[in-house]
Amino acid sequence: MTMGFHRGLHFLFIQVLWSVFAEGNKWKVTLPSRLSALTGSCLVVPCSFTHPSSHTPHSASWYLYSKMPSRYPLVYSSTRPEAVEAHFRGRTKLLGNVTHGTCTLLITEVTAQHNGEAIYPWIDNVGFKFYHTVVTLDVSETAAKPVMTISGELVEGHGVTVSCEVRHSCPLAPPTLSFERHGGEATVNSTEEGDGRWRLLSTITFIATAEDHGRPVGCKVTFPGGQKATTDLVLHVSYSPRSVNISADKTGVRVGTNVSLTCVSDANPPASSYRWYDLKAPPTNVSIAQSPARPMVGETAALFCRGQGHPPLSLFRWYRMQGEGSIQLAEKSERLSLSELTRDIVSFRCLAINEMGESTSPVTVVNVEYAPIILPESSCSVLNEVIRCECVVDSHPAATVTWTPLNTDHNRTFNINSQLNGKILTSVLTAPKSENMSDVICNMTNEHGSALLELSIRGESRQVPSGVFGGVGFALVLLLGFILFSFWMFYTRQKHRNTRHVDYSMEEVELRTELEITYANTNHAGVPAGRVHWI
Repeated sequence: MTMGFHRGLHFLFIQVLWSVFAEGNKWKVTLPSRLSALTGSCLVVPCSFTHPSSHTPHSASWYLYSKMPSRYPLVYSSTRPEAVEAHFRGRTKLLGNVTHGTCTLLITEVTAQHNGEAIYPWIDNVGFKFYHTVVTLDVSETAAKPVMTISGELVEGHGVTVSCEVRHSCPLAPPTLSFERHGGEATVNSTEEGDGRWRLLSTITFIATAEDHGRPVGCKVTFPGGQKATTDLVLHVSYSPRSVNISADKTGVRVGTNVSLTCVSDANPPASSYRWYDLKAPPTNVSIAQSPARPMVGETAALFCRGQGHPPLSLFRWYRMQGEGSIQLAEKSERLSLSELTRDIVSFRCLAINEMGESTSPVTVVNVEYAPIILPESSCSVLNEVIRCECVVDSHPAATVTWTPLNTDHNRTFNINSQLNGKILTSVLTAPKSENMSDVICNMTNEHGSALLELSIRGESRQVPSGVFGGVGFALVLLLGFILFSFWMFYTRQKHRNTRHVDYSMEEVELRTELEITYANTNHAGVPAGRVHWI
């Protein structure tokens, strides 16, 4: 009997021990061992637990692990918030439902003081030793660089996806990712990886081009605490040869000499083989050149038909323009000789031919230069008490005009307007009618010579024929004009001796035979218009 009693007592003791052991094993907390965070960012500490089926959990608190016995600094408490440690106070919050076995903690703004600290939860006020499971906080002030990858073949014309990713601890306020130095719309995805880590991924997709080769693409991450980090990735795009050019080792190559040609191109990888072709092409860029460029009337000149083609130009046709059409000339070489050039406007075009085709040049006007020639339509008239003198000259290059009134009052003002139409310059002098003004001289000059015309004013609306003077005649007219003017000045002085005293010397008379011309503007034909003042 004694032996049976002892056996029963032993069995009961084993049951009690097993019950205590099983009850203790049902309390279990799951935490990551370490968590990383950036200052200024939030930190989510994932926490879950299991409990005995006989116990219903109601609350959870968090504590700062301390090696000092009997000291349990609070990190979070819903019942005693004032007792929470200062650097955690107001920064912690419980996430999830404790009754469902969740004890996750949110730290809203991590500081450098949190670095290296270990924390742990405590469920209700049970006797289980929760401080055996802690999580250590690793806090940094510097952001890690984002990781960049490329998917797809970097070949011109193919689609390419560039990805940029970063890990973080704050899903409520995640960092931002942005691509630099490349267009394209970015897509962003966030994924929870577990143990308090989240992955933020941003991607851009584009079609690779040759211009993308060697171009850096940057990705920048910005955290809520203001930390920034950037990673650059250089694109290496393969593309076929382009910008193919041929260069020669010398210019101005003469017929019969050697020349070395080099074929160059832009390609990645570099071109490995080349093929040369003898290309044939019809004439292009056909034009006419003149030599000499500025011949005078009566001289000779030559026109040359120029162009490019392969094989070289072998035949030429010359045409002289006449009205709306043209006349084909007998010349069939590239040179057309012109002799005894005249003032007449003559224009030509040429046709260049090789075995591949033909091409014509623009119409070219032969440039011929000559001294001014005053035309017969030059005249003077008086209408409505206004004198109007018109001097018309043909010259190339354009002439400059000088007007000289032979008899006029002092301080008299004249208007001059000149207009150029092709090679014809028309200069018009207008002034109020004066009894003393009877003649004007029109002098036209260019670099090849000059022409002089004296125009007389006899009465209202009367056209006076003009005469042209040159060489010795011009000198005689000037001398005659000077004598007449001197005589008139002497006569005027005598006539007004009693009312006004004027004392002119011979030198003064010579000076006052010139005009002071002040140009005020330029008309649409490019010839100055202005006013003439007699002094």
